[in-house]
Amino acid sequence: MATLELRKTSKWWYGRWTENGHVVVQNLDVKIAGSRPARLSEIGDRRFEQTRAAAEAKVQQLARDAQTRKHVEGLAQAIHVARTGNRIGTVPIDGIFNAWQALSRRRGQMSVTYGKTSGAVFRQFVEFLEGHYPDTHEMADVTHEMAAAFLASERARGVSGRTFNAALSLLKSAFRNLRRQASIVDNPFDGIVGQDENTMHRIPFMPDELRAILDAAKDDSFCRPLIVTGICTAMRRGDVCQLRWADVDMENRFITVLTSKTGARVSIPMFQLLHDELTTLPRTSKFCFPDQAALYQAHPDAITVRLARVFAAAGFVDAKDDQEAGDTGGSKQQKKAKAVAVAIPEAEMLQRGRDQILAGNRYTAKVRTNMLKIFERYMAGGTLGSIMKEFGLSKGGASMYFKRIEEVVGFAVVRQRRPKPTVKIRAAAHATRQGLKKVNQRGFHAFRASWVTLAMTAGVPVDLVRKVTGHTTVETVLTHYFQPGKEDFRKALEAAMPKLLTSGGTLTRDEQVRELLDKSTTETWQQDRDALLALMAKPG
Repeated sequence: MATLELRKTSKWWYGRWTENGHVVVQNLDVKIAGSRPARLSEIGDRRFEQTRAAAEAKVQQLARDAQTRKHVEGLAQAIHVARTGNRIGTVPIDGIFNAWQALSRRRGQMSVTYGKTSGAVFRQFVEFLEGHYPDTHEMADVTHEMAAAFLASERARGVSGRTFNAALSLLKSAFRNLRRQASIVDNPFDGIVGQDENTMHRIPFMPDELRAILDAAKDDSFCRPLIVTGICTAMRRGDVCQLRWADVDMENRFITVLTSKTGARVSIPMFQLLHDELTTLPRTSKFCFPDQAALYQAHPDAITVRLARVFAAAGFVDAKDDQEAGDTGGSKQQKKAKAVAVAIPEAEMLQRGRDQILAGNRYTAKVRTNMLKIFERYMAGGTLGSIMKEFGLSKGGASMYFKRIEEVVGFAVVRQRRPKPTVKIRAAAHATRQGLKKVNQRGFHAFRASWVTLAMTAGVPVDLVRKVTGHTTVETVLTHYFQPGKEDFRKALEAAMPKLLTSGGTLTRDEQVRELLDKSTTETWQQDRDALLALMAKPG
């Protein structure tokens, strides 16, 4: 029998009914209005009774739906037993990811990167159900209301429209493809509307900006080869770090590699700048850059931190970061107290926390690794109980880890200890966040936008560009990567970029002559004349 619940601390009606032997208590999404009576058995005013009637209709419908599902499931079970002699199987909630991974796919095995990102979505979904609907044990127990509540929590967490839609598509597909295996009657994710995707474009680097980055990296033996490879190939950071000699044809000057994100095979011509860089490297490992590959596989964000230093040296620093870097007022104790007192958006907490834990040397590598994993699990919505279970920690051990984490990152991580943000802070966070992790418009991935914009502005057909970038559709290239600018930008790309990439970063004598003539003025003609004469005296 379905009944209503009235809670003193809530402005919503709740319903209670029994389904598959489990008591279900659920927010009916009907807001209480009017004046409440002292007890539910008493009559309230007109507005209150109107909301009671709406809630009663809702809870009775949910109870009838539960009975219908039970009847349909029983009928399906009987038919299946009659046909096969076996009962229909079930899929436990914590086994969704494994069952999904085991599905056969037209494209064969999924990429490692896609497997990791998809696994994170399933893990967040399972942790949400465990925390909010502990009586839900199987996929068939998941209702539309639970699915909607999870995605609502994702929106509240600040994910971008693109991330939201990716999670919705993944979970809807998983429940659809596992429906027979899990005895699912209705897909709980059907009917949930996706979000608008505000695409965050990477901004292509101008030729002089690329030169500035190369100059900043010239003495950095760790970052320079990664940056040169990124500029010349449009490869993603992970693919660059894990580039193998087996994929590099130095004689024919071509790179052929499977991308880790999509599994697409790309063929990339090798420009002189990259050829010169690779020629100087020893072949002591299967990786072209063994140290970078090892660090990326252990802590990929540490690569981002090291590259960020080069970008900063070249002048690419966010205004917010630059302001913080220049703030020298106050003592260390005052700054720390201020950092703790101010509410920080979760996306910023996640990024700053990762950087501080990876950069710290106060604890051993093993302890730092555990700190990072626990921090990321907690920031992804994990609870103290789920973390204790996953990492085999006692309550005291978990508390010790959180204390260490907060000491290292410099702000309150535990939700109960975080300062409450004001409306102004919330509005600012919403305006600047496009997801849990702010998109870096001028970081390493912008090399892809630079390469695509250069190639397409110079007239390279989009199908050839796709062979290099590995994109499956023209729309992806045009929407996310081709960002043509003003006429002077187009001319600068056509005139300067081929020289940078194809000549190893040096200009020919004729090009240097033209450059001197173009910039010569009445004030500088004598110096320019001397420089021209010196150039003409050189052979070739």
